[in-house]
Amino acid sequence: MSLIGTKLGEFKVQAYHNSEFKEVTHEDLKGKWSAIFFYPADFTFV
Repeated sequence: MSLIGTKLGEFKVQAYHNSEFKEVTHEDLKGKWSAIFFYPADFTFV
């Protein structure tokens, strides 16, 4: 399954960049090519 070219819905998330947290929204990425990565904060395997 490929999600390339798929439009994202509205979102607001916290991102860590240059040693600080900042809020990123869908408006910040509008008109730009973007790669979105997600990983859980807890790497404990159940």
